[in-house]
Amino acid sequence: MGIATATQVIEMVVAEKRLVSVSFDKVLDSGEAITGTPTATEVTTSDLTIGSVSASTAVLTIDNESIGIGRAMQFLVSGQVAANSPYSILMTAVTDSSPAQTIKRFCTVKVVSE
Repeated sequence: MGIATATQVIEMVVAEKRLVSVSFDKVLDSGEAITGTPTATEVTTSDLTIGSVSASTAVLTIDNESIGIGRAMQFLVSGQVAANSPYSILMTAVTDSSPAQTIKRFCTVKVVSE
């Protein structure tokens, strides 16, 4: 797994709709947060529907770690009709640092049949 790939792997069952939370904590500087409107796009196929992309608005627990407000991205994933995985999702976020950074990371979604 490359440095540009998030450590967490999201596992889903065919036809699920899931809220995915991905930590950016290890790539953001101290005190830095995601701002504006982040994006998430599936790059492997066109099977997935991704919506409601945002920076985290509450402290989240991801992989047993507490992740501060604005230090994770969240989005809804649905639309998978077959166990066709892994899928790769490109996440892009702009930060509130000065100057602002644009950070791109991938996350992996594995889909299995029921």
